[in-house]
Amino acid sequence: MTRFSRQSGASLLLGLIVLGVLLIATVALMRSSDTANLIAGNVAFKQAATQMAELGVTDAKTVLGSLTATDTNIAPSSSTDYAYYALQQTTDTSGVPSVTWSNMSTVTNGLYQYQYVIERMCTGTLPVTDSNTYCSVKQAPGGSGSSGGAIGAPIFNATNSIYYRVTVHVTGPHQSESFIQTMFLK
Repeated sequence: MTRFSRQSGASLLLGLIVLGVLLIATVALMRSSDTANLIAGNVAFKQAATQMAELGVTDAKTVLGSLTATDTNIAPSSSTDYAYYALQQTTDTSGVPSVTWSNMSTVTNGLYQYQYVIERMCTGTLPVTDSNTYCSVKQAPGGSGSSGGAIGAPIFNATNSIYYRVTVHVTGPHQSESFIQTMFLK
């Protein structure tokens, strides 16, 4: 006569535990890959916003070229996408000028909007009477304006250049926001 051995069910219990652990590991892996994709998407939006800010810098350079050496502020308004300040503005902890960005209109390019502020790097009160004292300037080379004595050499009557700071603010999809700053001499 043949004898059958009795099963205790331990292998079934062990198999269920292994399947449960595999299920939990699969869910954790899916969550981490979703998070990684979300972070990569946010970084891509931030980089695109920074690239869009280059258009704002180009626009600011054009506006700066048309500004005269004036002590008049151009206040932000709904009809301009920029503001000009003859004096350096106070900044927040990130170094961004404390201006009301919502008062300016924006330039829209695709899903992104930008606006910018131009500041003449001067301190004190208006009108600025001595730019060499109250403004950040780049000293002209030489200083005397002489040609050095060579016959036929040009005479350079160089003047000091004043620094201007341009801050561009860009907003985009998924609440991406970027600020860039650059300095110009004029």
